[in-house]
Amino acid sequence: MLKLQIIGNIGSDARCGNVKDRSVLNFSVAHNEKTKDANGETQEQTVWVDCALWDREALEPYLKKGKKVFVEGLPSAASYNNSNGEMVTALKLSVHKLELM
Repeated sequence: MLKLQIIGNIGSDARCGNVKDRSVLNFSVAHNEKTKDANGETQEQTVWVDCALWDREALEPYLKKGKKVFVEGLPSAASYNNSNGEMVTALKLSVHKLELM
């Protein structure tokens, strides 16, 4: 079993859509991690995760930009060429559990 758990902030308001007669809420979550480099200086890295929450459209009003959430689910990765022609990899999460914090 593969599972990913994230605590972070929603990057933009959730968007509700439909796929094959099922509703899906799409939103991104940013997780910030602070580490120290070899010189002892603090470095901050942000990891963005694109989330999909199925058949829970009633939660849309609560999933607003800046809201802190805990999400858990099945991760996957997707690669694509961005508008500059560069290869980009995106981390995606099919959310099975969500908690507002």
